[in-house]
Amino acid sequence: MTSHPTGNEPLATRARQRKAELEVALADAASGNKPERDDIERALLGLALLLTGASDPLAEATAVELKLWLERTRDLGVATPMI
Repeated sequence: MTSHPTGNEPLATRARQRKAELEVALADAASGNKPERDDIERALLGLALLLTGASDPLAEATAVELKLWLERTRDLGVATPMI
């Protein structure tokens, strides 16, 4: 079981949780905000490619890619306040 360095949850579980958050963000994204929708769709597709096959235990290369994916998508789908 591969864990995130700052959490106790398995990495694949954290990625699935982030996937659920992005799916909600995609559903909530305004239809006029195509760039944001495209970014979220690309992120979800990338995760689907990473999570094919067994996730316990993760291959080391997959774990590295999942960590990078989580970092890259950290701010994706997060509403920013209008100034």
